[in-house]
Amino acid sequence: MKYFYSVIFSLLTASVLFGQATSTPGITVGLLYADQSQTSAGYLLFSPQGSTKVYLIDNCGELVNDWTMNGSSNYSGCYLLEDGSVIKFITSGNNGYSAAYGNGCFERRDWDNNLMWSYCGSGRYAGLHSDMRVLDNGNVLAVCQDLHSITEAANLGLNISGIWGNDYKTESIIEFQPTGMNSANVVWEWHTWDHLIQDDNPGTPTYGIIADNPGRYDADLIAASGNMHVNGMDYNADLDHIIFSSWKDSEVFIIDHGITTTEAAGPQGEFLYRWGNPQNYDRGNNGDQRLGGQHNPHWIPSSYAAHGGKMSVFNNRYGENNGLGSNISGSCIFEPIWDAASQTYMMDAPNGTYLPANFSHVWWGNAIDNSTAYSSIMGGVDVQKNGNIIMCEATRGRFSESTPAGDVVWVYQNPNESGNVEQQGDSSNNADVYKLDKYAPDYAGLAGRDLTPYGTIE
Repeated sequence: MKYFYSVIFSLLTASVLFGQATSTPGITVGLLYADQSQTSAGYLLFSPQGSTKVYLIDNCGELVNDWTMNGSSNYSGCYLLEDGSVIKFITSGNNGYSAAYGNGCFERRDWDNNLMWSYCGSGRYAGLHSDMRVLDNGNVLAVCQDLHSITEAANLGLNISGIWGNDYKTESIIEFQPTGMNSANVVWEWHTWDHLIQDDNPGTPTYGIIADNPGRYDADLIAASGNMHVNGMDYNADLDHIIFSSWKDSEVFIIDHGITTTEAAGPQGEFLYRWGNPQNYDRGNNGDQRLGGQHNPHWIPSSYAAHGGKMSVFNNRYGENNGLGSNISGSCIFEPIWDAASQTYMMDAPNGTYLPANFSHVWWGNAIDNSTAYSSIMGGVDVQKNGNIIMCEATRGRFSESTPAGDVVWVYQNPNESGNVEQQGDSSNNADVYKLDKYAPDYAGLAGRDLTPYGTIE
């Protein structure tokens, strides 16, 4: 059954359509459903949690390539690059959670699984985790957790009550330049630590009025939750802007990459844009929160006819923030409005909050067999050229593709549960996958490659 749901917002209308799929009895893993006439053409890349494998599958759920890494995947995604290689974070230890809060390493392998680069951050840059983006020049932007002593934090006037452990934790974006098989130089960096503000302790370096400084981060948010925990990022080459997502703040932020590291530590490094929870900067009203524990912010290519130039995000707690109840996630699209003349992102003048007021498109509902799409943590969204949206329900290891009309046309269940491959008839509902990406057949990284399918994972 299909339902139509429409909500009128103050500045736009968002329409949501539900059209679920029905699985074939006995099919429990791998490809559960496909309407190939409406599925977007391409190949899907993913890496299961706790597994050393990276898989590239076609629309029939068959492998066209796979890679084996030197470490397992934890709380991080992977990417197919234009030369046919794959890059991802792997864990450098055996604690299972290392890539979430440090001890993560880059590993890049060519199409034939030969190691091209392996690098683990050290010292100040040991806290690599969650996400990365490879730039056109081959450098790698990555998320890195910063650790500062409680004394350092107190000297800045920060509230240190309730801080977890012995460190004050903030996040940074670091650009690495590979220099050899196991080495890299840091060539650019941006740190939240340089842009903190608080309104508790007058006369200290970070004191200010939060509502007057939306480009700075309220340090009390860290005192309340222990850290920021950035969980995803993306890069816009046309604007030279970086977007990243803060899970605990239910907010996404954009910063300027087209400045020096020195400039990034000053006013030019303040947020150009932030969206999802305006009360974090003491603006807006109750009910203005749009994001909840979101992941995987991604600029949709401007060349796409549907949603081109907008932003997609996996909104984990979409239902809670939109009066629909709990355990409902949404594939959400919104449009940060960049004004080239003023070189700023536009705000709603009366409220002083960044535009838009709400999403331009949302898909939520039943993916298959009356099972509502949901992931409490992790997750991803990838918009295709034809307007279809692919959703990764991370904690279920389930992927689904929906059309612009909201019909579910493809559903796949990851068979690899923490390195153990399940067989048909087995359940793999806990086979976590952090996120996914689907690459069109004309993608440069697939050119000239042997894409002959050679069987299913299960």
